[in-house]
Amino acid sequence: GASGCSELATGGSAAAALASVRRIEEWNPHQVRTWMEGLDEVSILPYANHFEECSVSGSQLLAMTHQQLENELHITKVGHQEEILHAIDGLRLLAKESSDTTNDGGNLFKNLRSCCSHMIRLGEE
Repeated sequence: GASGCSELATGGSAAAALASVRRIEEWNPHQVRTWMEGLDEVSILPYANHFEECSVSGSQLLAMTHQQLENELHITKVGHQEEILHAIDGLRLLAKESSDTTNDGGNLFKNLRSCCSHMIRLGEE
């Protein structure tokens, strides 16, 4: 589209209430943006708004690849791709662990921020 991203598969509705979404796969683009902003990672932060503009949903985020980051989202810096994918790896682990047991979306978001920020720092060492 005009926002600098190619069409991904159907995006979720940004109108879905945050409190009602408990599984990462059900996140809408606004929730994906909120997660990215919560990472407090300087190189990822500029892409948070871009991901929302491109309607990246939680299920699309979990399935994201280098090729999609480059070809569909036009993120060409390999280092930035790596950092985004490291953060998504953390999400994938949490998605497996919490898919049936999470009752508190707020705690899930807090845990995601903590886990993924830690993973990104580990990737820099």
